Amino acid sequence: MKNILPLMFSVVALQAQSVPQHVSWDRTPAAFAGKRVIVELDNVTKVEGDWMSVTDQTFTMKVKKSSRKQATSTGRQILPKSSITSVRVRERRPHHNVLGGVVTYVLTSMSMNVLPDRRTCLVILAASAAVHVAGHLSDGPTREIVLEP
Repeated sequence: MKNILPLMFSVVALQAQSVPQHVSWDRTPAAFAGKRVIVELDNVTKVEGDWMSVTDQTFTMKVKKSSRKQATSTGRQILPKSSITSVRVRERRPHHNVLGGVVTYVLTSMSMNVLPDRRTCLVILAASAAVHVAGHLSDGPTREIVLEP
């Protein structure tokens, strides 16, 4: 039984992997509209944000997160097409912090009327941590994109 569980999880993980989507370079703004784009650059930087436009040699992105802020800062960036090593796309969903905030607020209001003060604090902390993790897990998988010339 101990050997069957890891095998079952690996089969589910393999089934969850999707086939890469092929997108023509000039059609990327339309294909990526309304989606979160994660680009890995050749200087080992990952940038995440909104894909805005492309030219023959560059792409413009509104960077919201960067793994190396010294190399690529947040905000509107024009980056060379040749610097791309991989592109992934994620559907936009409610951010886990918003979900966590709403649920924590509701649980806090309910627990203030029911529990004594010491327990209330623990309930709030546990609920906010659990909802944050659950929301983060529900963000959804990314899809690999293969850019065609």
